[in-house]
Amino acid sequence: MSRLVASTLLFSLVACGGLADIRPEALQTDIPRSVQDDGAQRFSQMVEAHGGMEAWSQFETVDTTFRDEWTNWLFFQITPYAQNNQLAALHARLQEFPHGRIEFLEGKGEGEVWTAKGNRITRDKRGKHKVSLAWEDSFFAVFVLNPEFMVGTPFRLASADHFAHVGTRTWKDKEYDVVLLSWGDFAPQERLDQWLLYIDPDTGLLAATEFTIRMSGQSQTGFYHYRDYQETEGLMLAHAMDAYLNKNDKKPVHRYAFDAFELSTSAVSDAVQ
Repeated sequence: MSRLVASTLLFSLVACGGLADIRPEALQTDIPRSVQDDGAQRFSQMVEAHGGMEAWSQFETVDTTFRDEWTNWLFFQITPYAQNNQLAALHARLQEFPHGRIEFLEGKGEGEVWTAKGNRITRDKRGKHKVSLAWEDSFFAVFVLNPEFMVGTPFRLASADHFAHVGTRTWKDKEYDVVLLSWGDFAPQERLDQWLLYIDPDTGLLAATEFTIRMSGQSQTGFYHYRDYQETEGLMLAHAMDAYLNKNDKKPVHRYAFDAFELSTSAVSDAVQ
């Protein structure tokens, strides 16, 4: 799962060598069971603040429209978008990742369709050219998978099996409760990612994530800020996400803006079969 998660995140231009390790020094040796239990409890409380896994699990699909605005012109040049900040429609299954479809509704890319199902990525350029490939070997895949993963990130991270309470950290003059999570082991591994979750102490919601990106480069990390939370069918879902190369950057590289989410308890009308 962690490699799958990593594939949805785009920060592939910055590398400095070595295997990135985002664990604080105090958690780089044996982590006490009490610290692990505390982390698991705080993660569970955060999920509940978002509506809970039981509520999330009853929904099968999501439909929405979104824009991905690249505020950094240089970085936009390496994206597969035909035009910056185009309106696009997303249809995805919530309980199967990846399983989604993106269709561009305007601009130079109007009519272009990107799909992901399992480990296969398809790109249909206005019906004239179709590309099918395995997402593990494709830089293009991160652009297809990322919007799908952004819908309900706290719930998608619930497959982690290692948790630890880091303590508190400050970002942009506000203090957050931080939980470390991983899969299989806490130690850095070439094919497993680590995440630091910044939890807002006032709301209990996920405010930001700091993470490794093994798929894009062993030394790379990224940082996302989640905002514009709105309630949808009992779930608190972020409608905007700002992507930074690291948490110390003043400006994001790009940002997602989603319109209202339409959740369905049925997958009958699924557009990605």
